This record gives sequence, structure tokens and C-alpha cells, in this order.
Amino acid sequence: METATTMNQIEGWQERLAEDEQGVALRELRDYLAVKQAELRRLLDAEASQEEYELNQKFLAAVEAADIAALAFWEKHNKIKEDVL
Repeated sequence: METATTMNQIEGWQERLAEDEQGVALRELRDYLAVKQAELRRLLDAEASQEEYELNQKFLAAVEAADIAALAFWEKHNKIKEDVL
């Protein structure tokens, strides 16, 4: 279940990415996601139970998907602006 705070954070990023012609917010978000990916890969390399390993694999897949989605969302809103310029 999503909380109001989570929805506000998501909407905040969507607004920032949509208005981010220079790609500053996109780089900030992708850098954050890259750090999370590295942390999860380290956890996958560490000794862990099978359940923890599988959970971290799912988290890593979700973070990778978020990175792809962020780029696609940014391109959708800013490629059009580039083409018009």
C-alpha cells in the first residue's frame, strides 16, 4: 500500500523530470539508482540465506526497472522539446 508521502515523492520526481531540459534531475536520479544497484550487487555477492538472496535479486530488478523508466519518462517529455528547438 502506498502512502501519501510516497506518492508525493513520485509525483515530485515526475515533475522534475518533465521540466528537466538539461538532464540535471535525470542525472541525479540515475546516480542515486546506480548507488542502490551497487549496494544490492554487493549484498548478492555476500553470503546470505537463499531467501535474502532472492529478495535482493528482486530489489535489484526493481531498481534497474526504475532506471529504465526514469530515462524513458525523461525522454518522453524532453525529446519533444529538443525536436522543437
